[in-house]
Amino acid sequence: MKKEDLFEVLGNIDEEKVIKAADKQAGHRRPTWIRWTAIAACILLCVGLIRGRSLFKPVTDDAGDEDAFSAALAYGAEYPDAVAEGMDPGEYQESDEHWNWWEDTRENIGKSSELQKNLSGYYTDIMKDLLTSDDENTVCSPLNTYIAFAMLAEVSEGNTRQQVLDMLGASDIKVLRDSVYSLWQSNYADTPSLKSVLANSFWLNDKVGYKEKALKVLAEKYFASSFSGTPGSKDMDEALHQWIDNNTGGLLTEYSKDIKLDPDTVLALVSTIYYKAAWVDEFLPENTVKETFHGARGDTDTDMMHRTGSMAVSTTDSFTAVQLGLTDSGYMTFYLPN
Repeated sequence: MKKEDLFEVLGNIDEEKVIKAADKQAGHRRPTWIRWTAIAACILLCVGLIRGRSLFKPVTDDAGDEDAFSAALAYGAEYPDAVAEGMDPGEYQESDEHWNWWEDTRENIGKSSELQKNLSGYYTDIMKDLLTSDDENTVCSPLNTYIAFAMLAEVSEGNTRQQVLDMLGASDIKVLRDSVYSLWQSNYADTPSLKSVLANSFWLNDKVGYKEKALKVLAEKYFASSFSGTPGSKDMDEALHQWIDNNTGGLLTEYSKDIKLDPDTVLALVSTIYYKAAWVDEFLPENTVKETFHGARGDTDTDMMHRTGSMAVSTTDSFTAVQLGLTDSGYMTFYLPN
């Protein structure tokens, strides 16, 4: 892309107001999936006061003073169609559709394999910072934090952009842009036996103009749809809640309903993941029994799934861990502190 085609970018952002991270957790849930495991995560970055040049162009007075959000889609990202939608998962595993999907996915994973290895340090560092609660179960998606900060770098310039690039280990914005695209392609899936649905969005203040070329870059490289409205309005907050719920399988409704955009927000960046995968060796419903879970907040009686079989086990002085396979999707690791 030619330099003149790139959108104007933000100057240095007020450090005290650059990021507002929603600090609420989804409510506690009983085990929902016996044959499946599912999880959802959302990260929200809001940008308020800005110094220097703007990503946006001025809006003339004839733009109107409406205070309602019409949920207007300014620029939409295109997502791949679901594979073999509606097919039984067992039937899908034996079908040509599954074979074709797996060939494409393996190729995408191969393209990003070196990048994945290079990000292991970043993933470890970000989890150390985010998984710090002493009395709550905490969900963290390192991939989504990477994408969200990459989008922040895309709409920044100068020292702000360079700090984000350094944190993400990217030499320049083009390298980062290509990295996000490759990671998204190799981690996105929507099939009868696996859902790993990554979604991104920008929520723009319609009192400030924006450049369509900028939104096109965000849509094509970050798979981010852009919406324009009035931050702080009930309609805009409800539209944001609906977008989050639609892209996380409805698992974050207790979290999303409390999200509100400050009226001073210039833009909000939202990155979500909805992950649902079948166990390679499923848990049978008849083996689920009520037992006591010894949690950080005390003991709780809850439904416990049981399964007997051979699995990878790791023991250390601090914990014991086991790995359970997931169909088309690697493993889930469980840790039991000593």
